[in-house]
Amino acid sequence: MIQYDPHHWRSHLFDLRGSMVREIFARVTVCVAWSILVVSWDYAGRPAVDFSAREWAAYPVLNNESPDDTASKIREMSWPPTTNPFVNLARQYRIRIPLHGHTLIGVALGLLLVFRTNVSYDRFWEGRRQWGNIVNDSRNIGRLATSLLKENRDLLDRLLLWTMAWSWSVKHRLRGKQSIDKIAAELPTPEVLEVEQAQHVPLAVSMKMTEQIDAAQRHGLISDVQQSLLDGSLQRLIDALGACERIHNTPLPFAYMVHLRRALIVYLVTLPMALVADFGWATVPALLLIAYILLGVEEIGVEIEDPFGNDVNDLPLKTLCDTIENNLQALRPGQRATAQAPQLDDLKQPE
Repeated sequence: MIQYDPHHWRSHLFDLRGSMVREIFARVTVCVAWSILVVSWDYAGRPAVDFSAREWAAYPVLNNESPDDTASKIREMSWPPTTNPFVNLARQYRIRIPLHGHTLIGVALGLLLVFRTNVSYDRFWEGRRQWGNIVNDSRNIGRLATSLLKENRDLLDRLLLWTMAWSWSVKHRLRGKQSIDKIAAELPTPEVLEVEQAQHVPLAVSMKMTEQIDAAQRHGLISDVQQSLLDGSLQRLIDALGACERIHNTPLPFAYMVHLRRALIVYLVTLPMALVADFGWATVPALLLIAYILLGVEEIGVEIEDPFGNDVNDLPLKTLCDTIENNLQALRPGQRATAQAPQLDDLKQPE
């Protein structure tokens, strides 16, 4: 995730990183090349001498010629014979089309793109909200455990470590890996291997957390009510994980995505044919601008649709996990946090 000041345009207006320019550069280049071909084709097929209707009518009178001779002569003057196959084809097949259709379709296409981007941002914000819940519930477990399990430091330490491991396991789960990251070095190796080889690592870690809570209740350190409080926070962690997995595993419906992209391609491919009559060579920069805007909006939707990856605009999961770890490290018996939790303002790229 890139942090920026929205009040200062100059600080980010010309940035390439995170602006989708690299992602859509090839597609925009193809559109520009196609527009150059269309304009070249149109100019090759244009008459060398373009007579107006009045000139067509006046020519035979001024030159004392019959209408048939005049038509033949004007045809030769307008389209002189050539052996260039490109020019002959361009004269035979004109590719101009009316602009009215694109005016109407452009409105519908814009609505489709706006809907696409809104749905993607809703998924992005829902992911951020669920990770906020993970941070809060991890802190609640640490707060309750520190207060209720202070008589058994070993049990408290294990519960705090497994709570740290849980957030790391969720991060790696959402990125297709099975790991509890650096917390593995502070936990017993056999238990770490058991957890990391499980079918669902976060669930296995949550079982370890439940074991610590259950042991505390069996040893009389906490009551049934206090056990329910700790288990409630753990249950909310599982709920947040389920919400994140729902976002990660459910992309935008295939039919909507395919239809939008097909419509976008047809629109951009045919647009130069509608513009070339009025714009001429200005069709090329016009299509460059239009393609950049439309393809950029569509790519933004793709970028933030799954906010848990490694793209520059994705959520800073490593920073959020570091925040949880530093908060809970400060609560461990006999220890204090050795480093302040990283701030999102200092973040440059998700890890």
